[in-house]
Amino acid sequence: MQNLLQLAQAQTAAALANGALQPIATDSCWLEDQDQRFLVRMLRGWRAKHPSLKAHGPIANPFQPYDPRLFVADAGDRHLWLLNKFPVIDQHLLLITRQYEPQTQWLNLADFEAIASGLRAIDGFAFFNGGPLAGASQPHKHLQLVPLPLDRDCCQPLPLSDRWQAALGGDRTALPFQHAIAELPNFLGLSAIQAGEILFETYQKLWVQFDLVVDGDRPPAYNLLLTRQWLLIVPRSRESHLHISVNALGFAGALLVRDQAQLKQLQDLGPLQLLQTVGC
Repeated sequence: MQNLLQLAQAQTAAALANGALQPIATDSCWLEDQDQRFLVRMLRGWRAKHPSLKAHGPIANPFQPYDPRLFVADAGDRHLWLLNKFPVIDQHLLLITRQYEPQTQWLNLADFEAIASGLRAIDGFAFFNGGPLAGASQPHKHLQLVPLPLDRDCCQPLPLSDRWQAALGGDRTALPFQHAIAELPNFLGLSAIQAGEILFETYQKLWVQFDLVVDGDRPPAYNLLLTRQWLLIVPRSRESHLHISVNALGFAGALLVRDQAQLKQLQDLGPLQLLQTVGC
């Protein structure tokens, strides 16, 4: 699947033309906290244009059936790639299971084989929001993948890259929330199956640090963050604080706020304190 990015770019152009893709307009700024820069995006009138997306009540599964205008590529027998219908980031891909599986289940070997195929094709950031408390908006299992860097004005692939590296070096204060992180071997020369096995084995070992085994009962709420270099798990205690929602992107250093008032709240609180509060 070496042409996955090209397929996504072509499908993006087509989906924009036919109206299937509805990007969310934002304004971006950088917010500094304890010598750490965070990328903060603020919605630009999007909520007023899409009021139904915030309505309460049963939510129809957008993946069964999925919109064929958003289809990008197959990803083996159990998964496929779609464009995110409401992207904030260009070429934002969703890796969904063909058959319904709950977003609150453990990730399995097939999931990691499929996401490995995406990371072999795209030097990107993959992530998983494990349940509503972790920022998941859909109950149908899906991982997500966006190309790196997250922002062209950032000298790092992810705003928190230096802190991840420090955590890998043993600095437990680099990330002020409960986490488990592991460095990954270079899997670009391996098959997707071999790379998936490495990722799944690493995932299992990281959960042992929380005295949990990847089997049986569903896991607690958590975010998974993954690049070609490392895999990080962050347990979650709540979905938001001060009505500022946080998903896996937040723990990579990218946050989203509704308006200027919420941006001011984030400035006063500090992004690191926000992550500490919604983590464990």
